[in-house]
Order: sequence, then structure tokens, then C-alpha cells
Amino acid sequence: MNGCKLCKGLSEKRKDLAPMCAFPRGVFSRDNWNCATMNALRYLARERGYISRDDLEAASIGVLRYSEGYIVMTWYKERGPWVGPS
Repeated sequence: MNGCKLCKGLSEKRKDLAPMCAFPRGVFSRDNWNCATMNALRYLARERGYISRDDLEAASIGVLRYSEGYIVMTWYKERGPWVGPS
């Protein structure tokens, strides 16, 4: 599997999840599902209170500040509780 280190670790632990990494070649791909790095980024944004959600539009936006700027993410929907990286 190509992809980020977290997705490789997740697919080794949980064969039933089979993530499609958002960073298969180190660059973001819109064709992704359950990417462990994206899950961790969403968790950090939520933990820091930088998430805005609009359930009528079924969309969320999250922002993270890092040393050289910001990471801005949008995602379509979110199901179930996310407890953070394991």
C-alpha cells in the first residue's frame, strides 16, 4: 500500500478498515477514505476548538496553525465518535 505512515500502520492493525490514504504519494489526493493522518488532523482541530460544522449542508471545516502557516480542511461528513489516534 502506498501512503502515509499512519495509514500503513492502521492497515496492518485493522484489515477490515482498508484505508485509502489521502497522501498516497506524499501529495493530497481527494480520492481517500478513512486516512489515518486526516483523522488525526481532524482530531487535533476538534481538540483545539477550531471546527465549524453545518449539519444542514453536511460539511465541516477545520483549521490548524503550524509554524509556517495554516492547514485548512473541509470534509463532507463525519460518523460516530472519534476518540483520537491510538
